[in-house]
Amino acid sequence: SYTEFWNTEQQSDIWAYKWGHCWDDVIYGTRILLAKITNKDVYKESSERHLDFWTTGYNNNRVKYTPKGLAWLDQWGALRYATTTAFIASVYADWEGCSPDKKAIYEDFAKSQIDYALGSAGRSYVVGFGENPPERPHHRTAHGAWADTDKEPDYHRHVLYGALVGGPNQNDQYTDKIDDFVCNEVACDYNAGFVGILAKMVSLYGGTPDKNFPPKEEPEDEFFVEASINSIGPNYTEIKAELNNRSSWPARVIKDLSFNYYVDLTEVFEAGYDVDDIQAELRMTEIPATISELQHCSDNIYYIKISFKDGTDIFPGGQSEFRREVQFRISGPQGTDFWDPDNDFSYKGLVRDHVVTKTEYMPVYDGTTKIFGLEPEGSEPPFVMGDLNGDGVVNSSDYSMLTRYVLEIISEFPVSAGAVAADLNADGVINSLDCALMKRYILEIIDNF
Repeated sequence: SYTEFWNTEQQSDIWAYKWGHCWDDVIYGTRILLAKITNKDVYKESSERHLDFWTTGYNNNRVKYTPKGLAWLDQWGALRYATTTAFIASVYADWEGCSPDKKAIYEDFAKSQIDYALGSAGRSYVVGFGENPPERPHHRTAHGAWADTDKEPDYHRHVLYGALVGGPNQNDQYTDKIDDFVCNEVACDYNAGFVGILAKMVSLYGGTPDKNFPPKEEPEDEFFVEASINSIGPNYTEIKAELNNRSSWPARVIKDLSFNYYVDLTEVFEAGYDVDDIQAELRMTEIPATISELQHCSDNIYYIKISFKDGTDIFPGGQSEFRREVQFRISGPQGTDFWDPDNDFSYKGLVRDHVVTKTEYMPVYDGTTKIFGLEPEGSEPPFVMGDLNGDGVVNSSDYSMLTRYVLEIISEFPVSAGAVAADLNADGVINSLDCALMKRYILEIIDNF
């Protein structure tokens, strides 16, 4: 029989009962199932011995309780053990083989433990729910870090709705810190039994899903340039620029990543020189990159494009990896002194002494699509949300193009603003949700995005 391999209490032939059902010890739930399937006293008595240990006590042995009522088994995942035991206690109490007296005890225990987790002791231990819930669970994606450290940012960029944290110590003391691996750990195991007892509570007390859940997140800037003035002279400007990937909606990489630097050449032309007299060169780069010749934008405004050979080398996974540096120089002929960077669009707000600051005046691109920053006035073509082919209307042609993009049949849109126009719900990604919105718009179910 497999039961001969089950653990027993020390110096006893009684099956172990002083622990809790969890990922590496599922014997307690197993015995309850065997009691219900076989109706044998040996399984029934063993199950009640375990549940009595968690409630009224068995043979002078009882789990610890905190002053505010949490059945506290162990520091690691205290709430996990309590809510999972609440779940299996409810399963056993629902069985007709459970006596009325024990049924009442186990049901009261189950409700008291889920109440504690949800806030009856003064605070919630469920992320995103209730009064004063945890805000800094130990969860890398919820944190949204980019530099492989839990210190930056000093807040969580996402809410890990519904996650049950480890919980307080045996005196109800709790610390809401990302690096408190005891109090603020989260795990699939922690939530498994917790979801079970929640389902039981809904069956008893009802509940209505929140039609506005989850609330929409507003993405932060994910790709941008930080820059400073390396040096300036009578005929040149030299810039240090760091392209950042702090993406978290979702964290991702972009192969064809670039940014522009805009200059106003009015003083060049007034001095009798031409655009061909102005040179642009890379002086330093951390990863392979290229610099374009000056390209015309509008009027006397021109730009250079710094393109990274493989933008996937910039990713939110380390202190060096999330940003990559380039240094470049734009210069006029030697011996001239007409150069004046103060009228350059991308020079705005930059400082010296190698102190980089975030700038919106060096726009960042995914291929031909601008994903951050400003372009000089008059250089950005107008676009209509949903108009992916630039014909000014949103119709089945745009829907076909959008579905092909989502299915990865095509990788870009024919107009530069296509990726912006395709993100209809403004969540930072283009997916089936945007397809559904466009279809409803074309069918006149909705009249705007």
